[in-house]
Amino acid sequence: MRRATGPRQGMTRLLATIFLLLAPAAGLQAAQALAFWYADDPPLDELAQFDRIVVEPEHFDAHALERLQQDGRIVHAYVSVGELHPGRRDADQVPTGWRLGRNAAWDSSVMDLASKDWRDYLFEHRFRPLWQAGYRGFFLDTLDSHRQFARSDAERAAQEAGLVALIERLH
Repeated sequence: MRRATGPRQGMTRLLATIFLLLAPAAGLQAAQALAFWYADDPPLDELAQFDRIVVEPEHFDAHALERLQQDGRIVHAYVSVGELHPGRRDADQVPTGWRLGRNAAWDSSVMDLASKDWRDYLFEHRFRPLWQAGYRGFFLDTLDSHRQFARSDAERAAQEAGLVALIERLH
């Protein structure tokens, strides 16, 4: 297997560090089975076979979350921090000034992680409500989407600093 080098290696380390920092420490003691479910109609009986489950919270209700958290299961909320899909309920509330451009592959907007307003929005409209709903872990996605638009070293550094600020605030 080829080892990642340069920026790719750094991003790999960053992603691993984020997951470890945001995962409850008690759950890191033994190898655990992990499942991902992002679609509608979660198969609760099947998902209950796993120790950790990453879900798209818009497809989960309080009953499903409570059921899966029984017996010590940890349910992580999937949160896209670097992109915003137009199908999200709140997509039209997000100002266009917080968007760097369009990711045609996923039909989504790439968000400006350097924008404090975008990071504040994530906290107030994503992380805080998810925490209040009972999620105790977050699976952060699209952390590197800004690379499509941040071309200069200064632009990349600003995006990375914004990402670090977001993670520090979460921690």
